[in-house]
Amino acid sequence: MMRSMFAGVSGTRAHQLRMDVIGNNIANVNTVGYKYGRTTFQDMLSQTMRGSMAPSETRGGVDPMQVGLGVATRSIDIVFTPGNLEYTGKLTDMAIQGNGLFIVRDSSGGLQFTRDGAFTIDAEGNLSHPSTGFIVQGWMANSKGEIVRSDQLKGLSIPLGTSMSAKATDRITFVGNLQAGSEVGESYSTSVPIYDSQGLQHTVTMEFVKTSADNEWEWIATGPSGPAGGGMVQFDENGTVSRLYRPTSTVTFDGNLDSDAAVDTSVTKLVQVYDSEGRQRSLEVTYTKTAANEWSWDATLYGGSESVGSGTLEFDGATGAIIGGGTGQAEIDPETRVSLYFSDIRQSDSPSSLTGEQDGIPVGSISIFPGTGAAQISITPGFGSITQVGDASSVNWSTQNGHAAGTMETFNIDDRGVITGVYSNGQYKIIGQMALASFANPEGLTRQSNNMFAATTNSGSPQVGEATTGGRGSVMGTTLEMSNVDLAREFTDMIITQRGFQANSRVITAADEMLQELLALKR
Repeated sequence: MMRSMFAGVSGTRAHQLRMDVIGNNIANVNTVGYKYGRTTFQDMLSQTMRGSMAPSETRGGVDPMQVGLGVATRSIDIVFTPGNLEYTGKLTDMAIQGNGLFIVRDSSGGLQFTRDGAFTIDAEGNLSHPSTGFIVQGWMANSKGEIVRSDQLKGLSIPLGTSMSAKATDRITFVGNLQAGSEVGESYSTSVPIYDSQGLQHTVTMEFVKTSADNEWEWIATGPSGPAGGGMVQFDENGTVSRLYRPTSTVTFDGNLDSDAAVDTSVTKLVQVYDSEGRQRSLEVTYTKTAANEWSWDATLYGGSESVGSGTLEFDGATGAIIGGGTGQAEIDPETRVSLYFSDIRQSDSPSSLTGEQDGIPVGSISIFPGTGAAQISITPGFGSITQVGDASSVNWSTQNGHAAGTMETFNIDDRGVITGVYSNGQYKIIGQMALASFANPEGLTRQSNNMFAATTNSGSPQVGEATTGGRGSVMGTTLEMSNVDLAREFTDMIITQRGFQANSRVITAADEMLQELLALKR
């Protein structure tokens, strides 16, 4: 008789505990990021009244006979199913879609974890949990806007109102098309806004001129004060950029060599040429009188002593016109052989005076003198995204990296938890990145106050990393994850729990009445 009463008592206690869990779930139906608890039961040790017996040749087997001793609470689980996501429009509200928890550092320096992303920015710019002041953890970007992830987490700060210095433009990227089949001499122009070191805006005009039927265009930059640089763009047969320079192929000399000069008299002419990589080299040609009406020439690269070409020029004594050795060759590098033309040189009784013209075009750059007190602007243009196909010419700039000074006005958070500051000058700068934690057994976490969890020996150590990696979910800005409590389920469980409690109470009452009847038999 006492066994049934004990079983009933254990049943009422177990259902009381379950009701406590259900009541807490219902109380937290609107708690941001709350994960509901679930109570499960297990039967207690059974008392064996008779053991089992195996069947024999003359008798069948006998089953064991046992009486259970009641019920016990097996577990109170934390169920990490997702809650509904609600858009709030508040920049500091965040939710995790998928697995993972936000990481905050408490006042003692330890780490706690939460699904409650209703954060705020405090007076120092820290991204923090408003009810506790715990600072959200992650990685801050360096001065270049680069995030270096390490095991050392830091508190995230969003410095609204801070300023960004002006930056002079040093890179422009062009996109578009230069029409294939354009006649030599046809051109196309576009304008690009740029900035100097003081943040003042200037305009550069880029003109593209078809210079050769061999898919070659020359570009010419013009700044506020006039010519600012130039170069070449060459395309392959598929219409993609193949080269941004033209190595020197010819040098044409002009001028006069003094016919009255004594033998062994030398005259030197320096000509700037371009090698196979578009680098500028100095070709030094030395003319030495060897006899009447005869001059030898020797070519070297400036700063070197090794000859890269040599020959002899012969002149008509009467007319001064060249009659022998009118051409030569110089080797600038293994891939650049330059033809030298001397046929325009004359010999007369005037002082020696020579010029040299070459046909190479270097890797071009743009140099602008703002005239505002700012430093010279040196810009490297990028043409890799320009094509040469049959469409009409249409070239424009896609990016330029200069900007005026500005102030951080707001920020964005992407699905990886990267925080990007938005400035009044239209610029964006990465501020930092939130870190997320995952656990091998999240149900092994222990609840703390204020929607927080702490790691335990059974939850495993936190696996810290960025969102969308390692099984961690994505971050959703301006959104909160609500409680995953289902009221319909909770009310159903409450009714079932109440019925279970009532039934166990009746067991206790019936057992007590039977015990009273048993005691009355003595009378």
